Amino acid sequence: MSRKKHIVDTMKRLYDSRFISIRDGNVSFKPKNESFFYISAGQVKKNEINTDQVVKVHFHKTEDLITKDLRGQYDLVFENSGPYVPSREVYMHSHLQTLPENYGKDIFVVHAHPPNIIAYTGIQQHKELYNIKLSFPELNVGKIGAT
Repeated sequence: MSRKKHIVDTMKRLYDSRFISIRDGNVSFKPKNESFFYISAGQVKKNEINTDQVVKVHFHKTEDLITKDLRGQYDLVFENSGPYVPSREVYMHSHLQTLPENYGKDIFVVHAHPPNIIAYTGIQQHKELYNIKLSFPELNVGKIGAT
């Protein structure tokens, strides 16, 4: 099975299992000993994703032009495969995909939003639901009223 097809099948399984919604969640895969990874595109319906909507991302060490030192950061170059761009979580994925200890391994990163976990997370710290955005600023739900 192709790497892109594996990502597509994983996304569809996550959706069918209700671990992601139609627009949330993403998957990436880095083959061992490679300086690139594949990631599901952003702004696509996760239950209808296809291999054309999986984007290849190349990474290489960022060089300080003054000292010529290689820093612990990476430049990301998205392969232009049509109108699709990587998920906006590409930088979270790249952090995990570029760890030195992961270079010689096949690495799969799955970012899901299971509703039962999201509903439970932070319940002790945030008795009022509108405060949940303090822990999860990426929540894009507008204003949340008092519980």
